[in-house]
Amino acid sequence: MYFNGKTYIPTHQFGDKMKILIDFDRTICPNSDPSNPPTLDCLRTINRLKQEGHTIIIWSVRSNINETGIPDGHNEMLEYLDKYKIPFDDINCTKIHCDLMIDDRCACIYKDTQGNVDWSVLKNKL
Repeated sequence: MYFNGKTYIPTHQFGDKMKILIDFDRTICPNSDPSNPPTLDCLRTINRLKQEGHTIIIWSVRSNINETGIPDGHNEMLEYLDKYKIPFDDINCTKIHCDLMIDDRCACIYKDTQGNVDWSVLKNKL
């Protein structure tokens, strides 16, 4: 998808498989607190997208390497994804080229009253 100055233009055809970049904190993990489970709508939507054959890439600064050579929060994030059976193809610490980005920091994203991604609305848009 690209912006032509007036509107967003899809770069893929309906039914094509997409590379989807999904932020971890405040998008999958509410309030950036791993003691909070993801919403049911979040789980259902990510599972549906994966079952449809889309590539799911989790994006997080938690996978940045710190000065000791160990990713900050990386293991905690992997445990969270495993605990809630969230499917993904890769984890990346930089925002990469993708067909769709789901991130709480996007200006056009639907948010709940706490600033987290509102998957109950988003699921119907995908």
